[in-house]
Amino acid sequence: MRFLLDNNLSPKTARALAALGYDVVHLRDELAADAADEVWMAECARRGWVAISHERNIQAKPSLRQGLEACGLTILFLPRSMASLDPRKMTIALLQAWPKIVEAAESARPGQRCYSVRLDGRVEPLI
Repeated sequence: MRFLLDNNLSPKTARALAALGYDVVHLRDELAADAADEVWMAECARRGWVAISHERNIQAKPSLRQGLEACGLTILFLPRSMASLDPRKMTIALLQAWPKIVEAAESARPGQRCYSVRLDGRVEPLI
């Protein structure tokens, strides 16, 4: 299962996770750096990948929410408190949550494809 880190996460984090053997790529390495949310979400879903992002506004904007639901993308949202972490600390935080991230991605089903990753490593579905 391949994971794509959104532009709001450092490419260094994606490279560190990949170097550790995880199937992780960064958006900028796969698509245009300025790809609109609708574009990268649809392409990520088409490729069967799972997205990880800080950008919770995807769920708040009706047009993005509809696009997310239409394309069937599974996406995990990180808490805002993690946004300020440097790439090394972000990598460590993701590694701690990784088993739960994979579990959520594997159990995703239509109507339940959005999850929240908590600071303590828990991953919970978003309603």
